Amino acid sequence: MTGSAIEVSLMLLLALPGRGETQKRPVQGQANSPGVAAAPRAVGRRDPFKLPARATAGRGALQAPRVTARPPGRRGLLIGDLKLNGVVREESSHCMIALVTGNTKVTYFLRENDALYDGTVLRIMPDSIELKQNYLDPDGEVRSRQVIKRLIPQGGTGGEGQ
Repeated sequence: MTGSAIEVSLMLLLALPGRGETQKRPVQGQANSPGVAAAPRAVGRRDPFKLPARATAGRGALQAPRVTARPPGRRGLLIGDLKLNGVVREESSHCMIALVTGNTKVTYFLRENDALYDGTVLRIMPDSIELKQNYLDPDGEVRSRQVIKRLIPQGGTGGEGQ
């Protein structure tokens, strides 16, 4: 045999798969050319635009409130929509009653400890009402804050003439 024939036979032997070996076939969907890299997969990575889950259901944590239709009446009033129109004192029990309107312009009578859609009435004073509002903070936890709605006099600033 000549040198070139030996070289050709060695090349053929190296190109064929050996015993127990199989020829690798490209996986469908992958590029065959060596210059094209496959796109990285984001397996196990979270969406950066969604809030992370802070608590699991097994720990008994508060879940985010679901967006549903509000109930009718004062149970459907939002604290942000309330306007205090007046405060009266009930003669028999001497308790204060607040006259408020929501965004529907319907007047409601509120007493202390009345439940609203997003909070409760804490205290009613002769010129204001104190409310406890529940809200969802950016971390996904339910928190509360104190809101005071004041009675605005009808005639402007409330001052008499000079």
